[in-house]
Amino acid sequence: MTPHWSPDGQFIMFGAEVEDRGELFLINAQGGAPKRLMADSSWGKFSRDNGSFSRDGKWIYFDSERGGKSQIWKLPADPNARDRKAIQVTWNGGRNPIESPDGKHLYYLKTGEAADAERLMKAPAAGREETEVLPSVFRANFAVAEEGIYFVPGSSGNQYSIQFLSFSSRKITRMADIEEPVWGFPVSPVDKGGTRSLLYTQGRWRDWNLMLVENFR
Repeated sequence: MTPHWSPDGQFIMFGAEVEDRGELFLINAQGGAPKRLMADSSWGKFSRDNGSFSRDGKWIYFDSERGGKSQIWKLPADPNARDRKAIQVTWNGGRNPIESPDGKHLYYLKTGEAADAERLMKAPAAGREETEVLPSVFRANFAVAEEGIYFVPGSSGNQYSIQFLSFSSRKITRMADIEEPVWGFPVSPVDKGGTRSLLYTQGRWRDWNLMLVENFR
C-alpha cells in the first residue's frame, strides 16, 4: 500500500504486511525483486504507510515505535549502502513525516485532542526543536508545497473543507468544501499554465462501481 516515487523517478517505495508487522520496501520502477528497507527486526512495530523520501532522494523518513513511543527516524535510501545507520529526528513523538521542498525542515503529525485529527508540527531536518504549525489535521490530509500547506482540518459537524496556509502571509484560506476525505492527499506539480491541482481521497463506502477508462495515460 501507499507507494511513493523517488524524486528521480527511478524507484518506488511501498509498505506491506510481513509476519504481522509493517515493512517498507524499495523496488525499481522498471520492475524486479523488491528490497526490504528495514531488515532489522529489532525496530519492532512501525507503520507501513508512513515512509517518505527526502527531496534529494538520499534518505527515507519513517516512524517507529522502537523504544515504546512512535518517533521519526531517517535512514539512507540505498539499501546496499555501507554502514546504513538510522538517525533519530524527533524525541517527543511523531509520525507521517514529509520533508519541506527546500529540504530544511520536516513536517509531521502528533496526537491531538480528537481521535481523527492530529497536530501538524515542524522541526529542522536535523531534528530536535519543534513548533506547532496547525492545531488540527484530519487523517493525515496535508501536503507541503513551496508556497504553503494544503490541509483538511478536523471536521465540524461532519463538514469538511480543503484549506491553505500561506507561508508568506501566514493566513489560512478556505479553498473548497468536500465530502468526507479518507486518508491524505498530494499536491501535483505546477503545469505549464501555472496552475496547481489537488488530488484527494473521498469516502463513498456504499457506492461500488465497475468503470472503464478509455485512452488512459
